[in-house]
Formats: sequence, structure tokens, C-alpha cells
Amino acid sequence: MQYLRDQQVYEMFFPTPGLVEAQGYLTDPAKRMQVEQIIMSRLEVRAVATKVNKKNNWFLTEDGISTYRHFFWNLKLLTFDQWGRYLYERSSLYDRYMALLQSDTKLALFHLRIDQTLESKRMIQRAQEIAYFTLEEVNQVPGVRADKVKAIGILGKTITDCHNALSTSDMALSGVLKEFERFRMVNPLSSPAPMQQLSPGGNFSGSGIDVVDKEKAH
Repeated sequence: MQYLRDQQVYEMFFPTPGLVEAQGYLTDPAKRMQVEQIIMSRLEVRAVATKVNKKNNWFLTEDGISTYRHFFWNLKLLTFDQWGRYLYERSSLYDRYMALLQSDTKLALFHLRIDQTLESKRMIQRAQEIAYFTLEEVNQVPGVRADKVKAIGILGKTITDCHNALSTSDMALSGVLKEFERFRMVNPLSSPAPMQQLSPGGNFSGSGIDVVDKEKAH
């Protein structure tokens, strides 16, 4: 038993709930595919499992996913290139699986089909950054081939379009701020007149005046 523990295979001979759950993934194609993608995304397992459970009405657990990773889908055993060789022509989701190995958090959540909140201005900025660095990479290609010139033109236009979009956004925001400033200047922040002055009868709506008058008569 100590030898089994040393070899990290003890659970295979003395199953735990996590192992039973992990083995269940092997016979459920939908869960198996989702669990493998969660593992390849390298995101925090518990948080992602919670989102996936809510979306699909499942009950994936951190223990089950971690056990599946240990016995059946251990990322540490293969390099990126080796994963590519293993998955090529073996998975219809080859491109997505390989992308998950390199993606950041937002892209990984997109591949996992998990909803997230994205900020429009930041997306445009990111598109501009990608276009610029791609332009720099294209520029390093020797010569003046037609495809190089075409790529530079397309990327240059993309950068300009992003700049215009960001400028338009900033101008719109600036306009809103100017309108607010005008409103604030026209409507000074002075204290309102007291209620007694605004409503001599006792209140604004006038209701209750009869009661007040009767009380005065008594």
C-alpha cells in the first residue's frame, strides 16, 4: 500500500469519490470534453467548475476534475509540441485544445463558452495592439513582396480604424461631461427654500389642511 502511494496510484486500487467521478467522465463524452478543456485552460478549477455547473446543471467537483487530471489528462507529462502531435487528427477540437494551452483568462473562458463581462474600449485597444505588433512582425520579412505590402496596408488601416473608434468614444464621453458641467453651472447647488415657505398650508399637496384648521379651531 505504501508502494502504491509512492507511485501516486493508490486511488486506482482503493477508489475515492474523486476517482469514481473521474472515471464517470470517461463514459460521458460531453463532460469529458468539458473537463479536458477546463484542465487545458489552467484556470482555477473550483471557480470554473461552478460556472460550468450553473450553465449545464451538472455537478462537477474540484476533486473529480483534479483526479481526472492526475490519472487521465496530465498536462505536465507532455510539452506543447508533444500535445500538438498527440491531438493532431485525433480530436475535432484540435485548434481549440491547442489554443487553450496558450490563452489568457478571457480567451480561455471564451473557448469554454462561459459568459463574461467585456469592456468595449479595452477590446478596441487590444485589437489595435495586436494589429501594431503584427505589423512590426510583417515588417521584418525581407523584401517587398506583394503579400507583404498588402498585409501592411490592411494592418495599417486596422490600426487607424481602432484609433478613430477610440477617439470617437473619447469625444462622446467628453461631450457628456461638458453637458453635465453646463447643467451644474446653470443649476447651482444652493439650498432649497424651507417647506414652510413653499407650502404655507402645511404640506405640498394640500392634503390635511382641513385637519390643521380644525385643530386650530379647538
